[in-house]
Amino acid sequence: MKSAAFITDALLDPITSHSEETSDSPCLRLFKTKSYFDYIYAPGNEYLGVRFQASMGHLASSESSTVVSGGFPWETLSEGTRIVDVGGGIGTACHEIMKKNPLLKFTVQDLPNVCDQAIAVRTPKFMSTFERMH
Repeated sequence: MKSAAFITDALLDPITSHSEETSDSPCLRLFKTKSYFDYIYAPGNEYLGVRFQASMGHLASSESSTVVSGGFPWETLSEGTRIVDVGGGIGTACHEIMKKNPLLKFTVQDLPNVCDQAIAVRTPKFMSTFERMH
């Protein structure tokens, strides 16, 4: 990974060598941003955001996803219980849970451009669960 070239700089810098701030990581030194998401959603990098959301979607909907397939007893929640997924991307995890638990209510919160990506793959009914974060 390209950011490996910045490890030495980060470790030798007296300000960042013991920092717990994510913005001081070698990766973000390379990207010159405050967060990974600022980088992947920056103008010109839209393809990275789309690729990230696709990979997160495949992970959440895969058979190996313990959250959806049995890591939590969703069926024990009362009808109308609201599940909030902060940073929920295009809503794949909530969508999978909703299929088996249609009486639960869902709110998926994410950045506006991520919510826009969801429009292309989600039904209007499911899109009503989205809440844009700023």
